[in-house]
Amino acid sequence: MVGQVGLKCCNNMGLIAEEFPKTLKPVFQVVANEQAGGQVSSDFLDRVRLGFSGPNVNGPVVEIILSLLVLILLIFIVRSLWKELGRNRNRASFQNPDEIGDDNKIIDILDSSVHYRAGYCLVAPGHEAPGAFDFVPRDISGNELVLTCPEAVSTEMLPEGEVRNVGLRFTRAGKVEFYHFQTTILESSRALFDGKYETTVKLALPDILYSGENRCDLRVSPALDYGIDVAFLTLPEQKTDKVSLDSLPRTAQAKVINISLGGLKSWATIEGEAAELIPGRRVLLFFRLPAGELELGELNLQHIIRAVVLEREDTEKGPVMLRVKFEARGSLEQGGGTVVFQPVKGAALQDLARWIMAYQRYEIRLTRRVRAR
Repeated sequence: MVGQVGLKCCNNMGLIAEEFPKTLKPVFQVVANEQAGGQVSSDFLDRVRLGFSGPNVNGPVVEIILSLLVLILLIFIVRSLWKELGRNRNRASFQNPDEIGDDNKIIDILDSSVHYRAGYCLVAPGHEAPGAFDFVPRDISGNELVLTCPEAVSTEMLPEGEVRNVGLRFTRAGKVEFYHFQTTILESSRALFDGKYETTVKLALPDILYSGENRCDLRVSPALDYGIDVAFLTLPEQKTDKVSLDSLPRTAQAKVINISLGGLKSWATIEGEAAELIPGRRVLLFFRLPAGELELGELNLQHIIRAVVLEREDTEKGPVMLRVKFEARGSLEQGGGTVVFQPVKGAALQDLARWIMAYQRYEIRLTRRVRAR
Protein backbone atom coordinates (compact mmCIF):
# COMPACT_ATOMS: atom_id res chain seq x y z
CA MET A 1 0.00 0.00 0.00
CA VAL A 2 2.86 2.38 0.86
CA GLY A 3 4.29 1.76 -2.58
CA GLN A 4 1.00 2.64 -4.25
CA VAL A 5 0.75 5.80 -2.20
CA GLY A 6 4.32 6.80 -3.05
CA LEU A 7 3.74 6.20 -6.76
CA LYS A 8 0.50 8.18 -6.65
CA CYS A 9 2.27 11.02 -4.90
CA CYS A 10 5.04 11.03 -7.50
CA ASN A 11 2.53 11.14 -10.35
CA ASN A 12 0.95 14.15 -8.71
CA MET A 13 4.35 15.78 -8.51
CA GLY A 14 4.88 15.21 -12.22
CA LEU A 15 1.81 17.32 -12.86
CA ILE A 16 2.91 19.95 -10.38
CA ALA A 17 6.24 20.22 -12.15
CA GLU A 18 4.54 21.83 -15.15
CA GLU A 19 3.81 24.87 -13.04
CA PHE A 20 7.37 25.34 -11.75
CA PRO A 21 10.28 27.23 -13.31
CA LYS A 22 12.44 25.34 -15.75
CA THR A 23 15.23 25.16 -13.20
CA LEU A 24 13.11 22.90 -10.97
CA LYS A 25 11.55 20.75 -13.71
CA PRO A 26 14.36 18.17 -13.77
CA VAL A 27 13.81 17.48 -10.09
CA PHE A 28 10.09 16.90 -10.43
CA GLN A 29 10.67 14.73 -13.47
CA VAL A 30 12.97 12.53 -11.40
CA VAL A 31 10.39 12.36 -8.60
CA ALA A 32 7.59 11.48 -11.04
CA ASN A 33 9.66 8.64 -12.53
CA GLU A 34 10.73 7.20 -9.17
CA GLN A 35 9.51 3.59 -8.98
CA ALA A 36 11.01 2.53 -5.66
CA GLY A 37 7.65 1.61 -4.08
CA GLY A 38 7.40 4.70 -1.90
CA GLN A 39 10.87 4.24 -0.34
CA VAL A 40 13.26 7.15 -0.57
CA SER A 41 16.46 5.32 -1.64
CA SER A 42 19.98 6.71 -1.78
CA ASP A 43 20.00 6.23 -5.54
CA PHE A 44 16.85 8.32 -5.80
CA LEU A 45 18.40 11.07 -3.69
CA ASP A 46 21.51 11.08 -5.87
CA ARG A 47 19.38 11.56 -8.96
CA VAL A 48 17.53 14.39 -7.28
CA ARG A 49 20.84 16.04 -6.48
CA LEU A 50 21.89 15.68 -10.12
CA GLY A 51 18.60 17.24 -11.19
CA PHE A 52 19.56 20.28 -9.21
CA SER A 53 23.12 20.44 -10.42
CA GLY A 54 23.64 23.43 -12.64
CA PRO A 55 25.19 26.82 -12.76
CA ASN A 56 22.16 28.63 -11.38
CA VAL A 57 21.61 26.59 -8.21
CA ASN A 58 23.87 26.79 -5.16
CA GLY A 59 24.41 24.14 -2.45
CA PRO A 60 22.24 25.49 0.43
CA VAL A 61 19.27 26.02 -1.89
CA VAL A 62 19.59 22.45 -3.15
CA GLU A 63 19.59 21.10 0.40
CA ILE A 64 16.53 23.15 1.42
CA ILE A 65 14.48 22.22 -1.65
CA LEU A 66 15.53 18.58 -1.36
CA SER A 67 14.41 18.51 2.26
CA LEU A 68 11.07 20.03 1.28
CA LEU A 69 10.54 17.40 -1.41
CA VAL A 70 11.26 14.55 1.00
CA LEU A 71 8.93 16.14 3.55
CA ILE A 72 6.15 16.41 0.97
CA LEU A 73 6.58 12.73 0.07
CA LEU A 74 6.40 11.72 3.73
CA ILE A 75 3.30 13.87 4.32
CA PHE A 76 1.50 12.18 1.41
CA ILE A 77 2.45 8.72 2.66
CA VAL A 78 1.48 9.41 6.29
CA ARG A 79 -1.80 11.00 5.23
CA SER A 80 -2.75 7.97 3.12
CA LEU A 81 -1.81 5.59 5.93
CA TRP A 82 -3.92 7.63 8.35
CA LYS A 83 -6.93 7.42 6.04
CA GLU A 84 -6.55 3.65 5.80
CA LEU A 85 -6.31 3.35 9.59
CA GLY A 86 -9.40 5.52 9.87
CA ARG A 87 -11.32 3.13 7.63
CA ASN A 88 -10.24 0.23 9.82
CA ARG A 89 -11.31 2.11 12.94
CA ASN A 90 -14.72 2.74 11.39
CA ARG A 91 -15.12 -0.96 10.71
CA ALA A 92 -14.20 -1.79 14.30
CA SER A 93 -16.51 0.90 15.72
CA PHE A 94 -19.55 -1.30 15.17
CA GLN A 95 -18.39 -3.29 18.20
CA ASN A 96 -18.71 -1.34 21.41
CA PRO A 97 -15.87 -2.37 23.77
CA ASP A 98 -18.46 -2.70 26.56
CA GLU A 99 -20.54 -5.14 24.50
CA ILE A 100 -20.00 -8.89 24.69
CA GLY A 101 -21.64 -10.70 21.78
CA ASP A 102 -19.64 -13.93 21.71
CA ASP A 103 -21.83 -16.83 22.89
CA ASN A 104 -18.97 -18.65 24.60
CA LYS A 105 -17.93 -15.54 26.55
CA ILE A 106 -21.52 -14.94 27.63
CA ILE A 107 -21.84 -18.52 28.88
CA ASP A 108 -18.52 -18.21 30.70
CA ILE A 109 -19.62 -15.03 32.50
CA LEU A 110 -22.99 -16.48 33.45
CA ASP A 111 -21.31 -19.71 34.65
CA SER A 112 -19.01 -17.55 36.76
CA SER A 113 -22.04 -15.76 38.17
CA VAL A 114 -23.34 -19.14 39.40
CA HIS A 115 -19.93 -20.13 40.80
CA TYR A 116 -19.37 -16.82 42.60
CA ARG A 117 -22.98 -16.56 43.80
CA ALA A 118 -23.71 -13.32 41.95
CA GLY A 119 -26.58 -11.04 42.85
CA TYR A 120 -29.16 -10.38 40.11
CA CYS A 121 -31.82 -7.72 39.83
CA LEU A 122 -34.85 -7.96 37.54
CA VAL A 123 -36.70 -4.83 36.49
CA ALA A 124 -39.94 -4.61 34.55
CA PRO A 125 -39.93 -2.16 31.62
CA GLY A 126 -40.49 1.40 32.81
CA HIS A 127 -39.78 0.62 36.45
CA GLU A 128 -36.96 2.08 38.49
CA ALA A 129 -34.21 -0.36 39.44
CA PRO A 130 -34.77 -1.42 43.09
CA GLY A 131 -31.10 -1.17 43.96
CA ALA A 132 -31.14 -4.67 45.49
CA PHE A 133 -29.43 -7.55 43.68
CA ASP A 134 -31.36 -10.22 45.54
CA PHE A 135 -32.08 -12.84 42.85
CA VAL A 136 -29.56 -15.71 43.13
CA PRO A 137 -28.40 -17.81 40.14
CA ARG A 138 -29.16 -21.49 40.54
CA ASP A 139 -28.19 -23.08 37.23
CA ILE A 140 -27.63 -22.71 33.50
CA SER A 141 -29.36 -25.40 31.52
CA GLY A 142 -29.39 -25.39 27.74
CA ASN A 143 -30.53 -21.93 26.71
CA GLU A 144 -32.00 -21.10 30.11
CA LEU A 145 -30.73 -19.22 33.14
CA VAL A 146 -32.49 -20.26 36.35
CA LEU A 147 -32.67 -17.81 39.25
CA THR A 148 -33.96 -18.24 42.79
CA CYS A 149 -36.27 -15.34 43.65
CA PRO A 150 -36.43 -13.40 46.93
CA GLU A 151 -39.30 -14.34 49.25
CA ALA A 152 -41.36 -11.26 48.39
CA VAL A 153 -41.53 -12.23 44.69
CA SER A 154 -44.36 -14.49 43.51
CA THR A 155 -44.95 -16.27 40.21
CA GLU A 156 -47.75 -13.79 39.41
CA MET A 157 -45.12 -11.06 39.28
CA LEU A 158 -43.14 -12.97 36.64
CA PRO A 159 -45.54 -13.71 33.76
CA GLU A 160 -44.28 -15.87 30.93
CA GLY A 161 -43.22 -13.99 27.80
CA GLU A 162 -42.68 -10.59 29.43
CA VAL A 163 -39.46 -8.67 28.93
CA ARG A 164 -37.15 -7.89 31.84
CA ASN A 165 -34.04 -5.76 32.22
CA VAL A 166 -31.47 -7.76 34.16
CA GLY A 167 -28.43 -6.58 36.08
CA LEU A 168 -25.87 -8.76 37.81
CA ARG A 169 -22.76 -8.25 39.88
CA PHE A 170 -20.20 -10.51 41.50
CA THR A 171 -16.68 -10.35 42.89
CA ARG A 172 -13.93 -12.24 41.11
CA ALA A 173 -10.22 -12.02 41.97
CA GLY A 174 -10.97 -9.15 44.33
CA LYS A 175 -12.69 -7.08 41.62
CA VAL A 176 -16.42 -6.31 41.41
CA GLU A 177 -17.84 -6.99 37.95
CA PHE A 178 -21.12 -5.53 36.65
CA TYR A 179 -23.13 -6.68 33.64
CA HIS A 180 -26.61 -6.03 32.33
CA PHE A 181 -28.80 -7.36 29.55
CA GLN A 182 -32.39 -7.67 28.41
CA THR A 183 -34.29 -10.94 28.09
CA THR A 184 -37.68 -12.63 28.30
CA ILE A 185 -39.23 -14.75 31.03
CA LEU A 186 -39.62 -18.36 29.90
CA GLU A 187 -41.29 -19.71 33.05
CA SER A 188 -41.71 -19.12 36.78
CA SER A 189 -42.69 -21.73 39.35
CA ARG A 190 -42.80 -22.51 43.05
CA ALA A 191 -41.41 -25.80 44.29
CA LEU A 192 -39.88 -27.51 47.34
CA PHE A 193 -36.07 -27.23 47.58
CA ASP A 194 -34.11 -28.55 50.56
CA GLY A 195 -37.19 -28.67 52.73
CA LYS A 196 -38.59 -25.23 51.91
CA TYR A 197 -40.64 -23.71 49.12
CA GLU A 198 -38.87 -21.35 46.76
CA THR A 199 -39.90 -19.41 43.68
CA THR A 200 -37.66 -19.77 40.66
CA VAL A 201 -37.68 -18.04 37.29
CA LYS A 202 -36.24 -19.26 33.99
CA LEU A 203 -34.82 -16.60 31.68
CA ALA A 204 -33.75 -16.91 28.05
CA LEU A 205 -29.99 -16.55 27.66
CA PRO A 206 -29.16 -13.11 26.20
CA ASP A 207 -27.67 -12.49 22.78
CA ILE A 208 -25.44 -9.78 24.20
CA LEU A 209 -24.13 -8.59 27.56
CA TYR A 210 -23.10 -5.06 28.49
CA SER A 211 -20.28 -4.71 30.98
CA GLY A 212 -19.11 -2.04 33.35
CA GLU A 213 -22.37 -0.38 34.40
CA ASN A 214 -24.14 -0.87 37.72
CA ARG A 215 -27.57 -0.53 36.16
CA CYS A 216 -30.43 -2.67 34.88
CA ASP A 217 -31.78 -0.52 32.06
CA LEU A 218 -30.63 -1.46 28.57
CA ARG A 219 -29.85 1.51 26.34
CA VAL A 220 -29.21 1.47 22.58
CA SER A 221 -27.95 4.16 20.21
CA PRO A 222 -29.69 3.68 16.85
CA ALA A 223 -27.51 3.99 13.73
CA LEU A 224 -28.41 6.45 10.96
CA ASP A 225 -30.50 3.90 9.05
CA TYR A 226 -32.57 3.40 12.20
CA GLY A 227 -32.74 7.00 13.33
CA ILE A 228 -35.77 8.00 15.40
CA ASP A 229 -37.42 11.41 14.95
CA VAL A 230 -39.30 12.75 17.95
CA ALA A 231 -41.81 15.60 18.14
CA PHE A 232 -41.96 17.42 21.51
CA LEU A 233 -45.23 19.01 22.64
CA THR A 234 -45.39 20.96 25.88
CA LEU A 235 -47.93 19.66 28.42
CA PRO A 236 -49.75 21.73 31.04
CA GLU A 237 -47.96 21.92 34.37
CA GLN A 238 -50.93 20.20 36.02
CA LYS A 239 -50.51 16.41 35.70
CA THR A 240 -53.63 14.78 34.18
CA ASP A 241 -54.74 11.35 32.94
CA LYS A 242 -55.83 12.72 29.56
CA VAL A 243 -55.15 15.77 27.43
CA SER A 244 -56.55 17.41 24.30
CA LEU A 245 -54.05 17.68 21.46
CA ASP A 246 -55.58 20.94 20.23
CA SER A 247 -54.30 22.75 23.32
CA LEU A 248 -50.68 21.60 23.06
CA PRO A 249 -48.01 23.77 21.41
CA ARG A 250 -45.26 22.00 19.46
CA THR A 251 -41.95 23.16 20.90
CA ALA A 252 -39.22 20.98 19.35
CA GLN A 253 -38.27 18.38 16.76
CA ALA A 254 -35.49 16.02 17.79
CA LYS A 255 -33.20 13.17 16.74
CA VAL A 256 -32.68 10.37 19.26
CA ILE A 257 -29.11 9.86 20.54
CA ASN A 258 -29.98 6.85 22.70
CA ILE A 259 -33.13 5.25 24.05
CA SER A 260 -34.06 2.80 26.79
CA LEU A 261 -37.23 1.77 28.58
CA GLY A 262 -36.55 4.52 31.09
CA GLY A 263 -36.26 7.44 28.68
CA LEU A 264 -34.27 8.92 25.83
CA LYS A 265 -31.59 11.46 25.04
CA SER A 266 -31.84 13.60 21.91
CA TRP A 267 -30.58 16.57 19.93
CA ALA A 268 -33.56 18.91 19.62
CA THR A 269 -34.25 21.89 17.39
CA ILE A 270 -36.42 24.35 19.29
CA GLU A 271 -39.48 25.45 17.33
CA GLY A 272 -41.57 27.13 20.02
CA GLU A 273 -40.81 29.00 23.22
CA ALA A 274 -37.34 27.84 24.32
CA ALA A 275 -38.02 28.58 27.99
CA GLU A 276 -40.73 25.91 28.11
CA LEU A 277 -38.29 22.98 27.78
CA ILE A 278 -36.57 23.11 31.16
CA PRO A 279 -35.83 20.36 33.69
CA GLY A 280 -39.00 19.34 35.52
CA ARG A 281 -41.33 20.27 32.64
CA ARG A 282 -43.64 17.55 31.31
CA VAL A 283 -43.76 16.96 27.57
CA LEU A 284 -45.64 14.74 25.15
CA LEU A 285 -43.47 12.75 22.75
CA PHE A 286 -44.57 11.40 19.36
CA PHE A 287 -42.23 9.00 17.56
CA ARG A 288 -42.31 5.96 15.31
CA LEU A 289 -39.80 3.13 15.65
CA PRO A 290 -38.18 2.14 12.33
CA ALA A 291 -38.66 -1.47 11.18
CA GLY A 292 -35.93 -1.88 8.53
CA GLU A 293 -34.40 -5.36 8.65
CA LEU A 294 -35.36 -5.95 12.29
CA GLU A 295 -37.14 -9.17 13.26
CA LEU A 296 -40.12 -7.55 14.97
CA GLY A 297 -43.20 -9.68 14.39
CA GLU A 298 -46.42 -7.93 15.34
CA LEU A 299 -45.48 -4.70 17.09
CA ASN A 300 -47.06 -1.29 17.47
CA LEU A 301 -44.27 0.98 16.23
CA GLN A 302 -46.13 4.25 16.85
CA HIS A 303 -45.48 5.66 20.32
CA ILE A 304 -47.08 8.49 22.29
CA ILE A 305 -45.35 8.96 25.63
CA ARG A 306 -45.65 11.45 28.45
CA ALA A 307 -42.21 12.31 29.81
CA VAL A 308 -40.49 14.76 32.10
CA VAL A 309 -37.38 16.73 31.13
CA LEU A 310 -34.42 15.72 33.31
CA GLU A 311 -31.59 17.61 31.66
CA ARG A 312 -31.07 20.32 29.08
CA GLU A 313 -27.77 21.44 27.59
CA ASP A 314 -27.70 24.42 25.24
CA THR A 315 -25.03 24.97 22.61
CA GLU A 316 -23.88 28.30 21.22
CA LYS A 317 -25.28 27.44 17.81
CA GLY A 318 -27.35 24.50 16.69
CA PRO A 319 -29.48 21.94 18.53
CA VAL A 320 -30.17 21.54 22.24
CA MET A 321 -29.46 18.32 24.12
CA LEU A 322 -32.56 17.08 25.97
CA ARG A 323 -32.75 14.05 28.25
CA VAL A 324 -36.20 12.90 29.35
CA LYS A 325 -37.66 10.21 31.58
CA PHE A 326 -40.75 8.28 30.47
CA GLU A 327 -43.77 8.55 32.78
CA ALA A 328 -46.77 7.16 30.89
CA ARG A 329 -47.75 5.56 27.57
CA GLY A 330 -50.41 7.46 25.67
CA SER A 331 -53.14 6.25 23.32
CA LEU A 332 -55.58 8.19 21.17
CA GLU A 333 -59.24 8.05 22.04
CA GLN A 334 -61.72 7.44 19.26
CA GLY A 335 -61.76 10.52 17.09
CA GLY A 336 -58.06 11.17 17.63
CA GLY A 337 -58.31 14.47 19.48
CA THR A 338 -57.54 13.28 23.01
CA VAL A 339 -54.65 11.29 24.48
CA VAL A 340 -55.28 8.97 27.44
CA PHE A 341 -52.31 7.94 29.58
CA GLN A 342 -51.36 4.59 31.12
CA PRO A 343 -48.44 4.40 33.61
CA VAL A 344 -45.28 2.83 32.17
CA LYS A 345 -45.40 -0.44 34.06
CA GLY A 346 -46.33 -3.99 33.24
CA ALA A 347 -46.90 -4.37 29.50
CA ALA A 348 -47.16 -0.64 28.71
CA LEU A 349 -43.75 -0.51 27.02
CA GLN A 350 -43.48 -4.09 25.78
CA ASP A 351 -43.43 -2.92 22.15
CA LEU A 352 -40.47 -0.64 22.82
CA ALA A 353 -38.74 -3.39 24.83
CA ARG A 354 -39.06 -5.87 21.97
CA TRP A 355 -37.83 -3.29 19.46
CA ILE A 356 -34.72 -2.67 21.59
CA MET A 357 -34.03 -6.41 21.73
CA ALA A 358 -34.55 -6.74 17.96
CA TYR A 359 -32.18 -3.83 17.34
CA GLN A 360 -29.63 -5.51 19.60
CA ARG A 361 -29.78 -8.67 17.50
CA TYR A 362 -29.42 -6.57 14.35
CA GLU A 363 -26.26 -4.92 15.74
CA ILE A 364 -24.81 -8.35 16.53
CA ARG A 365 -25.45 -9.57 12.97
CA LEU A 366 -23.94 -6.37 11.56
CA THR A 367 -20.84 -6.71 13.73
CA ARG A 368 -20.32 -10.32 12.64
CA ARG A 369 -20.64 -9.34 8.96
CA VAL A 370 -18.01 -6.62 9.39
CA ARG A 371 -15.64 -9.02 11.18
CA ALA A 372 -16.06 -11.60 8.41
CA ARG A 373 -14.81 -9.19 5.73
